[in-house]
This record gives sequence, structure tokens and C-alpha cells, in this order.
Amino acid sequence: MAFLVDLPASCRIDIFVFYLLSWTVTIARLLSRYLCRRASMEGVAADDKNATRCNTPCCTRASVHSPRTQNADFRLTSTASVAEENDDGLFAPVPPRPECPICMLTLPLPGNGATCMSCCGHILCSSCMHENVRVVQENNTRRMARYPDNPCMLRTRCPLCRETIPRTTEEELIRLRQKMESKKAYAFFLIGEKYQFGLDGLKKNERKAFEHYLCAADLGHVYAKLKVALSYLVGNSDVVEMDVEEATDYLVAAAKEGCVEARFLLGAIEHSTKEDKSLAYKHWGISASFGCDRSMNSIKRGFDEGLVTEDEYQRVKRHHQKANDEMKSEERNKYFADKRDKEEQQ
Repeated sequence: MAFLVDLPASCRIDIFVFYLLSWTVTIARLLSRYLCRRASMEGVAADDKNATRCNTPCCTRASVHSPRTQNADFRLTSTASVAEENDDGLFAPVPPRPECPICMLTLPLPGNGATCMSCCGHILCSSCMHENVRVVQENNTRRMARYPDNPCMLRTRCPLCRETIPRTTEEELIRLRQKMESKKAYAFFLIGEKYQFGLDGLKKNERKAFEHYLCAADLGHVYAKLKVALSYLVGNSDVVEMDVEEATDYLVAAAKEGCVEARFLLGAIEHSTKEDKSLAYKHWGISASFGCDRSMNSIKRGFDEGLVTEDEYQRVKRHHQKANDEMKSEERNKYFADKRDKEEQQ
């Protein structure tokens, strides 16, 4: 911090105020998140209902769901499947969908606007990350105008751990490999994605991608388990042979941790391999209640074919709409609209 001595007093004050406000906002957000969680848990303990209302003023959502709510909404079950449910605990209370630690809204499903930070592994919605970058850029623009000779440009930092955001892909790869040495599951997963799609200068390599996903899954990464299961389902002679049983084991592990995509695939496997389709529709009902569109489409087809009653279909449809509404906000809609406009201009 020795460089601060050479700066004008007003510039040093600006820097101090900026960091003070940043830490204050971060602490306030973490405290409000803790209070909302605590209010939710106290409400569940006091009253055994499907949902509890959080009256904390900082909470932006109308209600906070109990972990026992979503999988109780779809009750299409046959006698033959009851024993299977109780054996593996697959239909035990499912964890609620994760929230963005900044805006505290439910995170979008993977691929629909979420960013995993390479510094700490937290997942933020893309609109919050975009806003963080925009604020820093505006501050730098004002500094350039105010101090043209020595603007003291600020770097974009993670709003949670305050680590600087890598400026180049090389910096990000170095950071991720350092995290891999510390056995961070998200680092293995992100490197696996880069190998799978050939991103950030890494050549596309399905084998290396699978190996990194497997390491991340062994360390407990939920979506890495989904990736490993997909590899076993599709099969690739150069990487791994098709093995539906192995894929099912990984899907079950991911579904127990709240992965809605794993639920959808479990339903698809049950539907294609079992004569009794009720367990498949139960999986799809749970997944659709968390906002999965493909599971909702499967439930609709089951309703058209007479395999799902109208009451069950309407119940799942309501919860599917409610889950999607919880993932929307004005900021997110504005971010996606701006993103579409930029893509159209290009």
C-alpha cells in the first residue's frame, strides 16, 4: 500500500471510502441471508407446514420454502415402487434450490445465467456479476476524468471473497490449477468444462474432461456427478463404455442433493426400462416443481396420454410456474434483454 503515499489526499479518501462501503455491503448481505435462513428454520420447527413465510425486511422473496415441500407435491406412486423409495432414500426431503448470495433470489438452472467464481467457487447469477463489473467500470471512468495523471484504476473483485477477477484466461487457469492442488471440487469441474468444450486456450479433450469431472464428483460436486452420469449414459469408446447402472448411481447421488436435471434423467431411465411408469412421473413431478421445463413437458405428455390425473397435472404446473417466477427479477430480465441486443448487433 506504499503507493498510496504518492496519491493526493482526496484520492486516498476515495479509496478508503470505497473499500469501507464494499465491506459494509458484503457483511450486511451475509447477515441478512443468515437472518432469513434462521427465520425459515424457526418457522419450520414451530409449525409443520409445507412452507414458512419470512418476515425479515431484507428478504426479497415472499416466502422461503421448507426442504420438505417440493417432493411432497407430486404423489403419483404405485405399490411396487414404495419399497424402492424407502430402500435408497431417493424421495427423502430434498434440499431447496441454491440462492444467489448477492440478490438472494433462486439461482437459474445451469446454462441459464449463473457464473461460478474461480476464486472461491461461489455461484452468482450473471446479472449480479454484470452489475459488479459495471460499477467498477463507472468508478474507473470517473477516476480517469478526475485524476488524468494518476487515476489509480480499480480492478474488479469478487463481491464475496474480494479476490481480484483474473484479467486473462492464463491468469484464470493458473488460479484454478492452484485450487486443484488444494482439492477444491469446483476447480476440477471448471477445468473439466474447459477441456470438454475447448475453452480458454485448452484443446478439446473428452478424456481429460471426464477425468476432471470424476475427481470433482469424488470430492462431492453435484453437477460433476451429473456430467459423469451423462458420460456413462452416452458412452464413448475413447473415454468410457456405456453403463446405465453406473450412470444411475451417479444420478441418484446428484438427485438426493437437489439436482433437477438428474431427476429428469432418472425419470427418463425409469420410463424407458420399466413397465410401471408411475416412478418415472414421480421423478418428473419433483423435477418440474423445481422449474425443469423438460420434466414439465413430460408430465404434460403423461396427462395427454391419461397417465397423470388432472389434479396432479395442475398441481405440478402451479409449482413449476412458481419456481420459475422465483428465478426472475427486473434486474435479470434487463440483463438478458441487454445481452440479446448485443448479440443481435454482432
